[in-house]
Amino acid sequence: MKKNVWLLAVLAVGSALCAQESAPFGKEDVLAAFKQYNPAALEKAAADDVYADILNKLVTSYTAPRTEQNRYELIGLVKNFDNSLRLQLLREKYFESRTLQTMSGTSLAALNAQTHTQIKQVLQDIFDTTIAVKNIQLGDYKAQLKQVRKDKTLPAAEKQPRAAQLNTQIKQLKQEIRQLKQDSKQKVQYTADAYFTALVITYESAQPRQLRAEQSANHDVKANHKKPVAQ
Repeated sequence: MKKNVWLLAVLAVGSALCAQESAPFGKEDVLAAFKQYNPAALEKAAADDVYADILNKLVTSYTAPRTEQNRYELIGLVKNFDNSLRLQLLREKYFESRTLQTMSGTSLAALNAQTHTQIKQVLQDIFDTTIAVKNIQLGDYKAQLKQVRKDKTLPAAEKQPRAAQLNTQIKQLKQEIRQLKQDSKQKVQYTADAYFTALVITYESAQPRQLRAEQSANHDVKANHKKPVAQ
């Protein structure tokens, strides 16, 4: 397993393993997920118009095939909603601070260190949430297994295969959780390093274009202010 797979699994809603004929997850499902797993976000949206607009864009635009895996990815997305915003704000703040740093002469090393630390803190929260969602999924499997075993109306020919399938899913999920937890600090560090490096590259690659745009604007201003040559 790659070290940053857990992050991609939470931040990106991947394609389903198999399509189902039922209606895809949509607005009502996202709202229901927020109500159950992140009600604080709905409370904040009620008091903050900017926050509400961002949340509403997610709610109205989200769609994914109605599969079991996508359900848990939706839970992760909802529980990590604020962490996603924190990452975006850190990105914008870094770009702004880098521009001001160039003009003010403040320490770039200090800015980089502070931003990297803050990114790492957010990614640690995302990782912890990933584990929490996996445990929710594990609890669901255990509850389903218990229900199957108690269901006296279910024929043995159906009960045994279903119970065996759930036992397999439980074992696989436990193994996955153990793998995620193994060397977790290094995984978070690795992902933070990669994210910050990409952030710096994005900023620095944009500077030549920005500089050319500023030079062009300055040239236009100077041209507009030239006095006409006397004939």
